[in-house]
Parts: sequence; C-alpha cells; structure tokens
Amino acid sequence: SPSSQGSDAMFGTPRDGSSSESETGHDDKQNQCPKSKQEVVNHINGQGMSPFAPAVAHTPYLKKDAMSPFGVVACQGTSSFPKTQKNDQNIEVLSAWRKITSNPNFKDCDINELCTEFSNKARCDGSKVVLEPSGVNSILSHLSS
Repeated sequence: SPSSQGSDAMFGTPRDGSSSESETGHDDKQNQCPKSKQEVVNHINGQGMSPFAPAVAHTPYLKKDAMSPFGVVACQGTSSFPKTQKNDQNIEVLSAWRKITSNPNFKDCDINELCTEFSNKARCDGSKVVLEPSGVNSILSHLSS
C-alpha cells in the first residue's frame, strides 16, 4: 500500500511509511551504495540481464590498429559495404577523411556532400573500411570542381 515503506521493486526507490526488513525483501547491505569500481561491477553482474540492453555483445566499429594511432573503421562480419580486395594502395577511410578535411584547399567543402561521396566510395577489404585509389581520386576531383 502507499502508506507502507519499502522500495518500489521496479525503480528501487523508497516508499513512504514504516517497514521492516522482511517487508522490503532487502537487507541494509543491499541498499548501500557501492564504494569501489569492483563493487559496482559485482552489483551489475549480480542483477542479471537488463531489459534495456542487448543480450549479445556487439563488435565495436572503431578499433585500434597498430598501424593507425587513431583507429580504423571495422567491417568484418556483417557489413553493408561493397567488398574489395586487400591492397596496399587502398586508403583506410578515417585516414582519407582526416587528410581531406584538414587540407586548406577543401576547408569550405560541403561536409554533407563529402559524407555522401565517402559513403558511395567506401569498400570493405574484409577487415576494415577503405577507399580504393580510384574512389579517392573521384572524391578529390568532385571537390575541386
């Protein structure tokens, strides 16, 4: 009832009134805030699956790569990018983006247009998203016109 104290099972918030430990179903230790990061992790793990989070862990799209200090956009597994062969001439998409957007010759380019060009030219080489040399040349010539 609204006059009895306990906690709202759905939100873990206290209710008004007086109550006993048996009525709330919690002891004082469970109602204390975690004091360390490990206690938080243990508490979260002890709660079970969340109805708000996916049950399956997803692969992050941005991964660190030894060759690229800023990471790469991953595409292995399920990807909607067209496939291309791995090639030393291909340019990782984030590297190409940074080079073009930091170039003073293209400082006034339309970012939406650039995004569209990148989306149209991006390919998956089996592990990361890249631009083929012809795609980069096409983007550069389109921006220059």
